[in-house]
Parts: sequence; C-alpha cells; structure tokens
Amino acid sequence: MLWRATWWRCPHCGERPIFVSIWRTRSLYDWFTPLDGCPRCGYAYEREPGYFLLAIWAINYMIIGLTGVLLYALIDGLTDWSLQKILAVVLPLSAVMAVLLIRHAKAWFIAFDQWCDPALPMRRNVSRRYLGRS
Repeated sequence: MLWRATWWRCPHCGERPIFVSIWRTRSLYDWFTPLDGCPRCGYAYEREPGYFLLAIWAINYMIIGLTGVLLYALIDGLTDWSLQKILAVVLPLSAVMAVLLIRHAKAWFIAFDQWCDPALPMRRNVSRRYLGRS
C-alpha cells in the first residue's frame, strides 16, 4: 500500500491516481486536494472533514522539520556562515519541499489509514474531477 501511495495510486486497487495528474494541475487547489475517490473501485479518499490534518502535521511537518535541522547542521558544520545566511538557504528550501511533499504525505496517510482501518469501497460517482468536469 505504501508503494502504491508513493506513486499516488489508489491504496485499494492500485489502478487509478489519487490526485489530478501533474500535467492537468491548474492551481494550488488541484495540487493539494486529492480526487473525491477512485474512479475504478469507488474507494473514498477523504473520509471526513479534517481527515488530512494528521497527514500535514505528522508526516509532512516531521519530514520537513527533520530535513531542515539536518541541513542546518550540515551547513553549519561545513561552513563558517552566519545564522542569517544559513537560514536564508534552509528556510526557502524547506518551503519548496513542503509544497512538493504534501501529495506524498496525504497519499501515505491514506495508505496507512487503509492498512490500519480498512474501508470498503463505495460505489458512487467519484470520477467528476478525474474526467475534467468541475
């Protein structure tokens, strides 16, 4: 399931994407928000409002925080830069990484939740955004 999530695929069937493809992403909303569910098996990606808060705080924030601290320690150990210079490098990189990793954090959270608390797919019309209709 984690392997499927790494490639942004449905954790239940592994056939369809969790997010709008990168080439069809037109806004930050498209980048950050998963589809309503899998068009193939009907697995709902978001079970309730606020579902992804733990993904954002626990997974994304942890990865970005640890990477930022390690990068800071590495730069501080290898150079004699001031604190301002190091932060001028680390903080923008952390911000960019946070935006790039948010999809993975949400996908991994969906897969982990499916592994811990399996939910059966629901047959409903979940392909509206996938097909390009808003």
